Amino acid sequence: WRWVDVNPAPSMEPTASQGSTVGISFQTMTIPMVSVVMSVFNGERFLPEAVESILDQRFRELEFIVIDDGSTDRSASILDFYQNGDARMRVCHEEHAGLIKSLNRGCELARGKYLARMDADDVAIRDRLAWQIDFMEVHQETGILGGAVEWIDATGKSLGIYPNPLGDREIKAELLRGFCAFWHPTMLLRREVFAWAGGYRSGVVGAEDYDLWLRIADHFQLANLEEVVLKYRIHPDQVSMRKRKQQTLSKLAAKASASFRRSGKLDPLNE
Repeated sequence: WRWVDVNPAPSMEPTASQGSTVGISFQTMTIPMVSVVMSVFNGERFLPEAVESILDQRFRELEFIVIDDGSTDRSASILDFYQNGDARMRVCHEEHAGLIKSLNRGCELARGKYLARMDADDVAIRDRLAWQIDFMEVHQETGILGGAVEWIDATGKSLGIYPNPLGDREIKAELLRGFCAFWHPTMLLRREVFAWAGGYRSGVVGAEDYDLWLRIADHFQLANLEEVVLKYRIHPDQVSMRKRKQQTLSKLAAKASASFRRSGKLDPLNE
C-alpha cells in the first residue's frame, strides 16, 4: 500500500478497494479546517455517544469521515442516521479490511488542514478540537499533538486521569524507551505531515500508531496538551484488550525499525 494524497495541502518541509459513500459530495462543501477520521467495526454499543461528541464540538469547521469497516451489527444504520442529519458527516461503507486500511482510506479522503483521530467507543471533550487547533496554529513547528485522557468504564464511570509528557524532548525519550507517549484517539496531525510519512503501515498491526509517531518524530516536533481532551473507554471488547500479543510484537518491530533508521540503515519495515 502506498499513500496517495488526493486532496493535497500546502507543503511543510521537515526539519532534519473503493467503497460506497452515502450523502453530500465534498465538492459542494466548504473546505474544513479539520477532518476527523474514525473507523468502526461492530461498534453499535458506544457509537452514538462517540459520534455526538464530535458533531457537538465547539469548533464547528470540521468534516467527520467515518469508515464502516464491514460491520454486521447496527453500526451502518446508526451512522447513516447521523449523516442524514448533519452535512459535515461522510460515511463510507466498505468491505471488512481491518483498522489500518480503514484509517488510511479515511485519511486519504480527508480535505482538512488537520487530521483528528477518533475511536467509536470514546467520548471527545467538547473543547477538544478548539484547544488543539489553537495550539497547532501557534506552534507551527509541531507536527502532531495529543492530550490527556480520562479513563472511563463501559458505564461511563470515571477511572482516573492519565496524562502524558508534554514537551518534544520528553515525548521522544518515552517513544525511544518503548512507551507510546500518546493516546491514539486524542491525536491531531497536520495532514501534510501524515502524507509525508506515508500513513499507517500494515506490518505493525496493533502498534500502527506507535510506528507512525516514531517515523514522524525523526523529522518533526511532538507535543501533548495538559488538558483532558477525551474520555477513553476501558472495556473487554476494545481492540487493545483483545490483541495484546500482536500489539507487543508489532511494538518491538516498530522500535527496532526506528533504531535502524537512527543508525543510517534502511528501514526493514518499508514496503
